Amino acid sequence: MVNLGNALNIQDRYAEALDVLSEAVGLRGDLGDERGLATALMNAAAASRDLGNFEVALADNRRARAIFEKLDDIRFQAVTTTNMAVTHAMRNELGEAEPLFNQALKLYQAAGDRAGEGIALHNLGFLAAERGDLIGAEQRMRSALSIFRDTGQRSDAGDVLKDLSQILDKAGRKDEAKALEAELAALQQRG
Repeated sequence: MVNLGNALNIQDRYAEALDVLSEAVGLRGDLGDERGLATALMNAAAASRDLGNFEVALADNRRARAIFEKLDDIRFQAVTTTNMAVTHAMRNELGEAEPLFNQALKLYQAAGDRAGEGIALHNLGFLAAERGDLIGAEQRMRSALSIFRDTGQRSDAGDVLKDLSQILDKAGRKDEAKALEAELAALQQRG
C-alpha cells in the first residue's frame, strides 16, 4: 500500500496518494507494525506537504521520527528530519530549516549515508545562498558535489552543478560558472 501511495506521489497525484497512505497508516497502526507505521507516516507527510498541508506534514514527520528513534534507525531519523527541514524551507522559514538540515547532516554522517550527507550539504548551501553567504554556499555545495561524484549520483550532481554555477555567477565569477554549466551539459548528454 505504501508503494502504491509513493507511485501516486511520483505521478503528482498527491490527494490520491494521501488517501492510500492514510489508509496504510491506519492498517500499520492496527497491526502494531511500528516500522511500517513510521514509513507510512513519513510518506503521507510528503503527500501532505506537496498538497500544502504543512502542519500535517510536520506532525506526521515528527511522529515518524519518534518511532524511528525508538527503533534506533539513525538513517530514517535523518530522512524525517530532512523532510521537516524541507517543509520549513517551502514555507520560507529558513531559520527553522537550517538547524534541522544540520541535525540531518550529523545523523546521515552517523549512519554512514554519504548520499544523504550530500543532500543535507546541498540544502545547507542553498540556505546559505539565500542568506547571502555565497562563500558558505559554495563550500557546502562543492562538498555535496564531491560526494555525489564519489557515489555516482549523477542526477544529484547535476542539481548541484546548476545551483553552484548560479552562485558563482551571482558572485561575479562568470568563467567558473560557465565551466560548471559546460560540465552540467556534458553530464546531461551522457544521460
